[in-house]
Amino acid sequence: MENRNILLAGFIGGSVTAIFSSIPYLNFINCFCCIGIMLGGVTALLFYNQLSAAMNNISMPLAITIGMTAGLMGAFLSLLLSWIVYLQFGHWDIRLLQSMAEHMEEVPQQLAEALQLLEDRAAGGFDWAPTLFSNLLMFPLFCLLGSLLTRFFLNKKTAAGTATKQE
Repeated sequence: MENRNILLAGFIGGSVTAIFSSIPYLNFINCFCCIGIMLGGVTALLFYNQLSAAMNNISMPLAITIGMTAGLMGAFLSLLLSWIVYLQFGHWDIRLLQSMAEHMEEVPQQLAEALQLLEDRAAGGFDWAPTLFSNLLMFPLFCLLGSLLTRFFLNKKTAAGTATKQE
């Protein structure tokens, strides 16, 4: 039962991470310290807290397990969702940069070269290997961070509530 709750919480948290990382324009939230990825860890821990009788008293090893599970599931779910977005919209991000460059009076040489390089890479199709590699590096790390921060605040809230009751 415990493992089932951890996997379910990891799946829910991973889904949140995948959505914030793969949906066009919504993924810009990750420019702010990967906050969309950390929200996956936060969601996973809060969901686990609701499923179980932990009562806001989640141990450090459990928070680590839930955060890493959410991060790993999010990495694979994000790859799948990114592929679906690619099939629907292609390389929307490169087209966005090209559109922005078209509205500039004068495009700097370095920007033109970078856009050409991106366009050449995009001609190869969907880059699943680099996407999965970067997801497997970033997602567990930031989901873990989100999970640990949530554990800290949940346990702090519980300690404050206990101290108030004792007085």
